[in-house]
Amino acid sequence: MQFIETAVSQDFTREVALPESAMNLARAGLLFAKAEYPQLDCDWYLGQLDLIAADISARSDPDADLGVRLAVMNEYLFDDLGYSGNMDDYYDPRNSYLNEVIDRRVGLPITLSIVFLELAQRVGLHARGISFPGHFLVSVSEGNGDIIVDAFDGGVCLAKATFLERLRERAEANTSLAALESALAPASKADILLRQLRNLKAVYIEQGKVEKSLNVANHMLTINPDLVPELLERAGLYNSLGYSRGAVVDYERALTQMPTGDLQAEVRERLGKAKEQAQRLH
Repeated sequence: MQFIETAVSQDFTREVALPESAMNLARAGLLFAKAEYPQLDCDWYLGQLDLIAADISARSDPDADLGVRLAVMNEYLFDDLGYSGNMDDYYDPRNSYLNEVIDRRVGLPITLSIVFLELAQRVGLHARGISFPGHFLVSVSEGNGDIIVDAFDGGVCLAKATFLERLRERAEANTSLAALESALAPASKADILLRQLRNLKAVYIEQGKVEKSLNVANHMLTINPDLVPELLERAGLYNSLGYSRGAVVDYERALTQMPTGDLQAEVRERLGKAKEQAQRLH
């Protein structure tokens, strides 16, 4: 079972270990994709983003206000190039691979937002990802406020104040403004990558693709080795593949991160069974 433990490339491991300011989000996503597409040329795809950004810059006045610059970028990206949300086949795994999104020009809110963020960085816009519940968004900043962008919906833009007002209209009566604003907190690059991979893992688990689910979990736990849901899920995947030793390690690590309670007792029971199975295999 050694291949299970070594599926994550050294290049990916090095990239996601970099500090926030140095980590290249697109490169990390492409390095992950190489596990599924071994011949993938990361530099070629990064070059495609460079070319798109150069075309946007050539069409845009750097001294124009943010609204005008966003309109130029959105027109080229979503109208001229045709990038769009894949509403016809939302759960197609290809929607979660950055190379496929660049090739096919369709994707999920998270992967289209990554493309948007990468282009915004290249053309000089200050943009951050927002892990909004259920639908990833982008916030673009200017001097007098932020603009919320939905890359899945053709780059539709709303002033942050307007977006918050609409949230308040749909929220429960006692929901505070601070609670609503917390939903628009910026996401780190690691958080963005984890959300991308979590979406893909859910698709593979639903499809019953154990090895592919395991590959995604391995990458997630390379980013953060203490993710309890992923440790428990990987332990279960290991058990399904007959790799009890790996399951024992993950259950034990998960227990060190969990609060005392019913779930901890359940995990201890799973750990005991995994240890028994590992002993029988020896």
